[in-house]
Amino acid sequence: MTTPLIRTKRRVPISIILGSLLLGFIIAPLHAEGRGKPLGIRNPQGTQVGLYQESHALVIGVSGYRDGWPKLPGVQKDVQVVSQALRDNGFQVETVQDPDSGALKRAFEDFISRHGRNPENRLLFYFAGHGHTVKPKWGGDPMGYIVPRDAPDPQQDPGRFEDLALPMQRIEEYALKIHAKHAIFLFDSCFSGSLFAITRSVPENISYKTLDPVRQFITAGGADETVPDQSIFRRQFIAALAGEGDRNRDGFVTGLEMGEFLQETVINYSKGGQHPQYGKIRNPYLDKGDFVFVTGKADKTSADGKDVEMPDEAGFETGFQYPDPEAQSEENLISPGRVIGGDYRIVNDRPWRRKTLVRLPEKEIFQPRAKVVDGDLFIVYLEKPGDAGPSRMYLKEYNARNGRITRVDTLHYDGGGYHFSSNQNLKIVGDFVYYFADSDADSGGGRKYRIGSGAPATEEDLFYERDDWLMAAVSPNGRYIAAANSGGYADFVLEGASKEFRLAIGDGKGEFTGISLYDRASKQRNVLFRQEYTGDWSIGKILWSDDSARIYFDNSGAVACIWEYDVPERLLSKIVPEHGALHPFFFRYKNKDYILYVENGNALMVATR
Repeated sequence: MTTPLIRTKRRVPISIILGSLLLGFIIAPLHAEGRGKPLGIRNPQGTQVGLYQESHALVIGVSGYRDGWPKLPGVQKDVQVVSQALRDNGFQVETVQDPDSGALKRAFEDFISRHGRNPENRLLFYFAGHGHTVKPKWGGDPMGYIVPRDAPDPQQDPGRFEDLALPMQRIEEYALKIHAKHAIFLFDSCFSGSLFAITRSVPENISYKTLDPVRQFITAGGADETVPDQSIFRRQFIAALAGEGDRNRDGFVTGLEMGEFLQETVINYSKGGQHPQYGKIRNPYLDKGDFVFVTGKADKTSADGKDVEMPDEAGFETGFQYPDPEAQSEENLISPGRVIGGDYRIVNDRPWRRKTLVRLPEKEIFQPRAKVVDGDLFIVYLEKPGDAGPSRMYLKEYNARNGRITRVDTLHYDGGGYHFSSNQNLKIVGDFVYYFADSDADSGGGRKYRIGSGAPATEEDLFYERDDWLMAAVSPNGRYIAAANSGGYADFVLEGASKEFRLAIGDGKGEFTGISLYDRASKQRNVLFRQEYTGDWSIGKILWSDDSARIYFDNSGAVACIWEYDVPERLLSKIVPEHGALHPFFFRYKNKDYILYVENGNALMVATR
């Protein structure tokens, strides 16, 4: 008799049981790339402790099912984004979409034949599609199957299903046939834990992880669980590759670290609906080592000790380009027809050159801040996973010298309509960034982190004046306050010499459509500009240049851009004309002006003159 496993919207949970051994993986090379580059693994002391001559990944997705199986449209995107993430991690990737039974088996065997015979290679297998478990009629261990496009519904034609689907017993044979030292199999489907030996211990030294062979397996859930078509497992796998899975911050993500990370995050984001399992094959000759990923921004070295080419290795100061002139549009201009008051001249077309530092399609980025420490530039920002799930974010640090990203801390927010609480604005004072680890500031949770140190954040009770919660900013020389206008009304309230100020703004609209300048010496207020209320144009953040001569601000809405107001020249200009630019932060580095900002919510950008 057969027992179907039902999956909501996605693959029927592949409660696939490898008896008491392990799985392999099925993915066929319709699209293939060249040979992988040698990759040296170095410990924190710089000594090379391991080497992969080539790195190959086989990624398969089956979405266009027929003969009774639900189609899985989300799998097509899974294949694309997983493949790109693996390429970014140094793998040569081969992919296949919608193989039938014959193509599935040939692809697996051909991949192993071409890449699995070199002991110094690393191989990765990733599968997304339906799975099914058949219980033997006369008892014994259930048999799991991976389902190709042409396999029928086993409830309708069990004999033909078993002829066409690929059994896990065959996958086990493939896993044992591989000569490559390290191989890891990831299934965005659900399997029984009896497939492999569940492992919890993680070796402390990277040296031990690279010496011995291993066959490792990670599944998206346990037996009889369901996996959604919009894959949580896939998103968290990509996050781990980008560095979030690096538990000990040594620049590597091992197979065991990957398993721990996926188990923790997928359980959380699925609200307990999925329980990923991970472990090693039940074979005393193939369970001693550990698969090693180099995190997305870690230092990489080749066999001869030279740097392996990486996207940002050319240096922070290179690669800036002017935006496409077509990015500007009439709807995005501040024009005399829309501005109804102020002391200004308008130059709509003075764009700065810009480049992408970090792009995270599955996540959101907030609050970028920059600081130069001992001559090195560091950028800190908040990152929120794109999945619906627990209310948490990460404080990340980007090192401009080597492009490496480090997760500094985990923050929690209130989970309401806003992505983060105003209490969690990042504030740089000296070489520290101050923040709250919880959205409820009254409950404590204040912390500070020494930028560039790589050390854990420490508790902090005394906090900065939180003037940046307001739509206003004090000039570095202390003389001026630039504040957003709401309907032309702004009322400044000073609170004494030891504090900054508080600003009361009110007209009931909640849209900030202009900027006023308050001179603290003369106590005079001057409207720099004020435009008509549009319902879709509101200033989000105001900041100053270091010389107190220029004001920068962003505007929210469908035409979000970044602007500069030159105070002495009374000149208003748009410096980032492309839509979707928010959260600006001004800094100087090596005698140049820069603006950090976030584009479309998921890309950390930097612009310069």
